Amino acid sequence: MTLDQALAAAVQYTVMGDGQPPPTSDATATKLSYQAAMNHEGIHPPQTDPRIAPSRCVWLVTVDAPYAGLGGMPCPHGCSPPRQSSSYTAILDANSGFLIEIDPHYP
Repeated sequence: MTLDQALAAAVQYTVMGDGQPPPTSDATATKLSYQAAMNHEGIHPPQTDPRIAPSRCVWLVTVDAPYAGLGGMPCPHGCSPPRQSSSYTAILDANSGFLIEIDPHYP
């Protein structure tokens, strides 16, 4: 996965009024190990995924745009909709592009 692919993959989780993802210029990415990415996000064992090697290369992509969850599920019988964040960080596997984690940043 290239830098441009990582940016494009991460911005697809953005909530935009027109249904379109924001430009990738609203995102920054750093390639680092899974363990370093988790440490950056304040996630430490045992919360890290034991199936992922700590040395696995990932993209840590911070998107400066709203995120309101992965969606797809209706809100049953009057529950509150997901809380929307002002920005978020996505952690993507650098080899496959698989989404490992999303960390919303709430104001």
